[in-house]
Amino acid sequence: MRESHEPANTPPVACVIVGFHRPDLLSRLLSTLADPRIEIIVVNMEDDPAIRQLPGAEVIAVPTNVGYAAGVNLGARKVTADVMVFMNDDVAVTAADVLAMGERVWSGSADVVVPLVENTHGELELAEKPPYRLAARMQLRNHPVPVAPLAIDAAWAVVVALRTEVMRSVPMPEDYFLYWEELEWFHGVRNRGLRVELLPSVRITHFGGLIVERPDKSRLMARNAVRCVRRVRGRGAALRAWPHVVGWQTRLLLSGLVRRADRHTVRSHAAGVGAAVKAWREI
Repeated sequence: MRESHEPANTPPVACVIVGFHRPDLLSRLLSTLADPRIEIIVVNMEDDPAIRQLPGAEVIAVPTNVGYAAGVNLGARKVTADVMVFMNDDVAVTAADVLAMGERVWSGSADVVVPLVENTHGELELAEKPPYRLAARMQLRNHPVPVAPLAIDAAWAVVVALRTEVMRSVPMPEDYFLYWEELEWFHGVRNRGLRVELLPSVRITHFGGLIVERPDKSRLMARNAVRCVRRVRGRGAALRAWPHVVGWQTRLLLSGLVRRADRHTVRSHAAGVGAAVKAWREI
């Protein structure tokens, strides 16, 4: 049992969960978030009947899969609490985690708060380095995990707490569909002079995580990397980043071939190479 981190007399917080055909994981998440101080909203992509029937949340039916960012933005419009936490549906997060993050926002200590994120093996999900200079400090690779809250520039948007008015005034860009939209979003947040904070006392588990490989994911990761660099740092930076994206995807493919990865993994990496080559159109 994890230690409770929530302070006393915590104000109400809303949770916006983007759900996509994972009713079992979502059901477990809803049970751990059950608390009278927490308003729970589930954005049900493709209107999954199994998710529609889950208790403990207001469920918003979305006929098609409009993407993570659009789901977050839609959920934010339904929130009534002043502070909200948006998240994936494939995470282990407790009410104590949500309330602790919400309190940091309520107290004015930070404008946006993210937790430490680990995979199912207990390993932290960290970037090798801030991608394409889009953030000076994004993760903690080669640095000890801090004890106190730490100011950062960006993070993977697995679980994020902030004031609802900030989410509505700085919506997530929806045309990425998935992947990299959070880096452009954090860039917009920083441009408003808002403080983004890593709260190491809250550590959550991401069941999907960064290691899941699919052809559609590889295509979006490659294309959206170039798109994000162009929007955040301009066409010149995107032109310089593009061959790195092609090289990155090619290295993944060659590595998979050398280690004789399964056919699905190789197909995913091949899809990434093709998308990376075509990503010059984003420049």
